[in-house]
Amino acid sequence: MNNILQVKLVALSFLIEISSICVFFSLKLMQNKLIIFNHIH
Repeated sequence: MNNILQVKLVALSFLIEISSICVFFSLKLMQNKLIIFNHIH
């Protein structure tokens, strides 16, 4: 039982890390697009 819980916690932390990285990169992409958009106008 304890091992299953540990595996779930590790998987959860891994997923959180991946999702935070994805959010970070998408925000950077959005920022770059906004900068480009502002330069055009």
